[in-house]
Amino acid sequence: MDNQGRAEDPYTPQGPLTILARVRVKDGKREEFHHLVRGLSADIARFEHGCLWYCAHQALGSNFDYVIIMRFRSWADYEAHGDTAHMRGALPGFDRLLDGAPQVEIFGPLS
Repeated sequence: MDNQGRAEDPYTPQGPLTILARVRVKDGKREEFHHLVRGLSADIARFEHGCLWYCAHQALGSNFDYVIIMRFRSWADYEAHGDTAHMRGALPGFDRLLDGAPQVEIFGPLS
């Protein structure tokens, strides 16, 4: 039970979590994507104390495939991440630069 007497959601991990977002960048949009992610990383570091790590990695041998790795202190911090001004501002850029929707995987700690 939580502090208001509600049952805990068994699918919501307790403790820190890791998010992997696999993305494919449109042809000719690589530099623009790099610029967007670098700026977003700086904003996240400044404003999101619940985001412990946010880093993009490029697949070796590919000009288009990336994974963005995020580490959050809690589920609440992850949910808050999507509602920040910098994320709301970045989403149109991601929509314009990505070839398809991100493939997102969420990992919680082993019990």
